[in-house]
Amino acid sequence: MAKRIVACLVVLILKVTLTAFAQTEPLRIPDLESLALPEEMAARVSNVLPSKPGDTFVQLRNGMTVLIRENHASRVVSTQILVKTGSIYEDKYFFGGLSHYLEHVVSGGSTRSFTEAEAQKTLKSLGGASNAYTSYDQTAYFINTTGEHYREALKLLFSYVSESLLDPAEVVREKAVIQQEFKLGETNPGRQLWQLFARTAYLKHPVRHPVIGYEDVFVTISRDDLLDYYRQRYTPQNMVVTIVGDVQAAEALKAVLELSKKIMRTFNPPVVIETEPTQTTARWAEKSFPPARLTTMTIGFHTVPLNHPDLYPLDLMAIILGQGRSSRLYLDLKDQKGLVLSVSASSWTPYYAPGLFSFSFSLDRGKVEPTLAATWEEVARIKKNLVKKSELEKAKRQVIADFTFSKQSASGMASSLASSFASTGNPYFDSLYVERIKAVSREDIRRVAQTYLRRQVSTVAILSPPRNQAKEAEAVLPRTAGRIKKVTLDNGLTLLMKRNPAVPIVNFQVFGLGGQRFEPENLQGIGSFTMELVTKGTRTRSKRDIAETIEKLGGSLDAGSGRNTYYASLAVLKDDAETGLELLADVLQNPSFPEEEIEKQRTDTLLAIRRLDESWQNEVARVFRQHYYRQHPYRNDIIGTGETIKSMSRGDIMNFYQQTVMPNNAVLAVFGDIEPEEMAEKVTSALDKWRPGKVVEPVALNTFAPLTASEQVRKKTEKVSAAIYLGTNGMTLKDPERPTLDVIDAVLSGIGYPSGWLHEALRGGDRSLVYVIHAFPSSGIDGGHFGIITQTTMANYEKVVEIILEKLEDLKQKPLDPEELAAAKDMIITMHEMGLETNGAQARSAALNEVLGLGYDWDARYPEIVEQVSAEDVFTVARRLFQHHLLISAIPEKPVEAIIPPEQRQRMHAQ
Repeated sequence: MAKRIVACLVVLILKVTLTAFAQTEPLRIPDLESLALPEEMAARVSNVLPSKPGDTFVQLRNGMTVLIRENHASRVVSTQILVKTGSIYEDKYFFGGLSHYLEHVVSGGSTRSFTEAEAQKTLKSLGGASNAYTSYDQTAYFINTTGEHYREALKLLFSYVSESLLDPAEVVREKAVIQQEFKLGETNPGRQLWQLFARTAYLKHPVRHPVIGYEDVFVTISRDDLLDYYRQRYTPQNMVVTIVGDVQAAEALKAVLELSKKIMRTFNPPVVIETEPTQTTARWAEKSFPPARLTTMTIGFHTVPLNHPDLYPLDLMAIILGQGRSSRLYLDLKDQKGLVLSVSASSWTPYYAPGLFSFSFSLDRGKVEPTLAATWEEVARIKKNLVKKSELEKAKRQVIADFTFSKQSASGMASSLASSFASTGNPYFDSLYVERIKAVSREDIRRVAQTYLRRQVSTVAILSPPRNQAKEAEAVLPRTAGRIKKVTLDNGLTLLMKRNPAVPIVNFQVFGLGGQRFEPENLQGIGSFTMELVTKGTRTRSKRDIAETIEKLGGSLDAGSGRNTYYASLAVLKDDAETGLELLADVLQNPSFPEEEIEKQRTDTLLAIRRLDESWQNEVARVFRQHYYRQHPYRNDIIGTGETIKSMSRGDIMNFYQQTVMPNNAVLAVFGDIEPEEMAEKVTSALDKWRPGKVVEPVALNTFAPLTASEQVRKKTEKVSAAIYLGTNGMTLKDPERPTLDVIDAVLSGIGYPSGWLHEALRGGDRSLVYVIHAFPSSGIDGGHFGIITQTTMANYEKVVEIILEKLEDLKQKPLDPEELAAAKDMIITMHEMGLETNGAQARSAALNEVLGLGYDWDARYPEIVEQVSAEDVFTVARRLFQHHLLISAIPEKPVEAIIPPEQRQRMHAQ
């Protein structure tokens, strides 16, 4: 689906004033002279746009728009260039996915200023946090880095969008890479459902076609087609440059003016987008899809584009009907009737097409009809009766919270400014949206329900497993911040606090030792099952009470369990911190584990177990864990098995909770706009009934055994491509050499963003063997592994495996050269900084590191440890860990190869 601006995301709304970001803050037109631009540069600025303090928005004479926001809360800077082009603008190239294809070639490709290798080298020095995306109407390129590097990031981005060479070898390679992406999409139920729904809901408008296009048309696209499209659409009047973060506006603008001085306005032919006819009848489409494990269904209704005033009540209605556990459809269809595993509602209102209001469900195929009937009943109620004042106020409150949370990261702010301007001409559209929505009344909600939610013009799309498979499955069912302050409370709880007033948010993160390592073999999944239930009822609150409380605050509350720990997290606005803390304390101290909720959770978990192999990544990763960890609990699925979930009793759950969830085995981190001394008193008071207990030992000590020989395991799959998971021995969490393994990860495949030896060997140069390839260390308390995961067609399978093993062998043959080692370490440290940009990320990391024994200050110490890693360290660790490997392959029963492009067929014929 297309990326959409904040207002279109299933959006939200508000009543309470948000002083930090309210549109009531006056706009001003900055004096251009205050920026002290050289005369030649000032002459190239066409006009200065109204802005708020800290923002500098200008338009250049060549048509380019530049949006700069100073934000010194952290060292991070996000640089982005958005090009106003996407699949709906492809005109004579419709169905081919030309915008997406061009993005692949342009992003990181050769230009007049950089070779592809030089660009990749520069990216590594910036931290490697670069990517791009294409939607229906936008193609965007971004690099996130730190303040000292943003100018180099801008140079790369400007070179991509203005002087790409569209190198013939890179064009051919990326075509094959995208063909691998086609194969991934062919096994993705979510993507397949959306495509089915879109082409049923829209008969003429180009949004009915996937952004990636259709493979049989895509393969016919030539380099000349790409050049023609690049020249037509990548013009300065189609570009929005955004810089947000630790910069000085004047210096940033000078950098943009210097880089753009040779980019001239050019002819930009208009594109006529076909008008969608009014829908006059109901539509229904259903498709059988073998990789699916559950039925998914979407019901949609045509509504309005972005500039229509009904946008606001439609977005509120989506929240009231299907957003959160206290929404109407969740309470009715899931809680009370047990018809669905999940339900949601959304309102999509792009500026370029009639929007869609939709409901989405995952469920058993046999429950489709009663689910439809119950949905129509709820629709009839909202069309007849006014919603409650409390429902409307809660939805509006959520807008405040969502809007505030979106302001935490530089990347989020940059994306919001650019998309808002590209879609509406106003970079502050999201702020205006929040303000305007305050005026929505209960009568407005009823009116839009009556106007748009008409069954006779609805569209229903259903994606289901094959009937025999579904029946078999159903038979199974029944930083301007302070330092971290550490305090130990009387009950043994470790409390970590950090003041950060940059954004009015407070984040609570509780972590304790628990999870899989403490699960008896006959109760696999009990850790996850138990923690899912702590938010489903306490001695004084029902599940609905809990959901309504947190949703009224516009916050979030979550709990869960992993392989080594359990957690509970809560995030709220500053003014609601005391209420949020009281709620968190209640679910931790007083969970009631109601029988009714246990049975609902049992049903949900059994359905989730059925879907474990739906994703190709999950499928091969599960097989790897089963064979690598053998006797250790890490081999199991976190959510358990059908047998263990069916046999689990309330007594088992209560006993497990009492044995693992206790203050003397836990850490609570509270980060945000707080005063630590006051917060310590409030936490002490709120958790005074949480008593310490006897810490039990894990159930499976010393049962992990590393690989002593190489092994291969193959599994047949219904998917059309081969999935590969190759793993070697790894390290435990406390291994002092673990940062060295992170350096190896960076060298092989980047940190979080695609790059490195594997990416270059399988997707770089003239190679196009895979679409996605990634390596990563996975470390636990008792053991770990180093994994590499990818997907390819069977024709490429042997070559891909050969290259992966070859790159692992290269690390064992000789130490890294100093330049490559330095680039890898820079990348790790930059990505580490960026991963700690928000209060939530910092609190989560501090609490987790403290409870795991690494220390809450691990994040502060980590960069220095990485800097100390030597080439000899990398060489030694590689030789120690990469002696043996376990290769897991999911092999398609009915493989599908990529369509051979015309130019390749000609070469084959010539041979």
